[in-house]
Amino acid sequence: WRPLALRLVTDSNLIRSKPMTSYYWKEVADAITSDYPGEIAAAIFREQANREAGIWFAEHSQAASVLQTCAAHDPSGVWQALKPYLSTPRTTERFAVGFPRGLLERMPPAEVSSWAAEIPDERAAIMARLTSMDMSTDETMASRLLGEHGDNERVASAFFSAYVSGSWWGPASSHWDQRAETLDTVAARTKLPKLHRWASDSACSLRRMAERDRQREEEEEIRRL
Repeated sequence: WRPLALRLVTDSNLIRSKPMTSYYWKEVADAITSDYPGEIAAAIFREQANREAGIWFAEHSQAASVLQTCAAHDPSGVWQALKPYLSTPRTTERFAVGFPRGLLERMPPAEVSSWAAEIPDERAAIMARLTSMDMSTDETMASRLLGEHGDNERVASAFFSAYVSGSWWGPASSHWDQRAETLDTVAARTKLPKLHRWASDSACSLRRMAERDRQREEEEEIRRL
């Protein structure tokens, strides 16, 4: 029955199915991921890349959990299935929308680093779109990539853009100050020179952003009085 189950789990309509059907799809997928982790991951990545079939994001579906399970069983196989969708910045930009955060961290670090090092201007910047910005240790994917390519202007800029993206509550100036403080901690902790430089420079940039927004906020407060 496993070959039949694989046909069902890799079917486009079932991968993109509504919540109730998706629940049962995941149940079947979980039963066979240990046998077909690469094949299942490849099918999910195929749908993540397919924008012609309609809006669907793996991050917001049961597929995100299934991908994590696939990566746990065969990280190298899942990485091989992912690489074709990271060929160029243009294709990756669309593919990255709705890509499950944290999945890249399950890939083999040495294989990802070797791939990124082939064309760092493009590939390390692509990684910035997909990785979480966790730099709590020097072993995280973001730390490793910045530790290797943080002195590359395009890479540094891409990681900075990824770091400052996202929503928040409250004054922008306070938000940027908090983000800068986090990078101060990274700079003080890391033993990777290029990551240290990137974190220090980025913290300075964030404080300049905070100061500009603080002036704007004060001016708006005065106008309201």
